[in-house]
Amino acid sequence: VYLDGEYQRQIYPINDHPYYLKTGHLGVFEHLYMWLDIDRSVSGEDSWRWVIGTDFYDLDSIIAECKDNGEHYDHPGLCGNNWYINDTLRATIAVSNDSCVLSDNYVCVDSATNTWFEFWFDGMYRQVHDGVALWLY
Repeated sequence: VYLDGEYQRQIYPINDHPYYLKTGHLGVFEHLYMWLDIDRSVSGEDSWRWVIGTDFYDLDSIIAECKDNGEHYDHPGLCGNNWYINDTLRATIAVSNDSCVLSDNYVCVDSATNTWFEFWFDGMYRQVHDGVALWLY
């Protein structure tokens, strides 16, 4: 539940690239961000990597990073299941560019464009636990 969920693209860029936010819930987990981290001491494509963390200004907050045999993706959705935590592949973390794949654990809400309901409620909701009737955005 911690890293999974829907990350929404944000308006302002970080490192001249878009970043994505998974909104946190007080007392459950912090906001999570997916951004392109750039090591300014290295030149070329080797200087950048997609990461997930809690603060894009603090490298120590990075929880996971995309590594795929030197591949450098323009979009984090292309990382697939090549996410590492503490240099250990976590094949159970999979990222795609799709949204709202329906299953027993997800409910998708879609509404008319430019409406109050769309702004506040559009997106994917995930059930916290099978035994709990609580769905978080």
